[in-house]
Amino acid sequence: MNVELEESFKKIQSHKGVVGVLIINKQGSVIKSTFDQEVSLSYSKVILDMFPKAHDLLKVNDNNDELSFFRVRSKDNDIMVTPDKDFFLMVVNKINK
Repeated sequence: MNVELEESFKKIQSHKGVVGVLIINKQGSVIKSTFDQEVSLSYSKVILDMFPKAHDLLKVNDNNDELSFFRVRSKDNDIMVTPDKDFFLMVVNKINK
């Protein structure tokens, strides 16, 4: 993992409310994670399943649009995913009530 990505990982992880951070490659292999292996692989599978669907949803309105970020919010957490050329970065953040 390159130095810039490692620094970003540490910086994100230190933010208040962050439950965990996950970086996977486009094939779903875990590059770095604060979650255990089982949770990391579960999130990886969901990201790989959801990303194409979210991407296709954007294309319905504008075929030239590109997905740069998506977020799923539950009662307790925000799950935010940012795609890059080679990987996905996911952050799970606890929602303050």
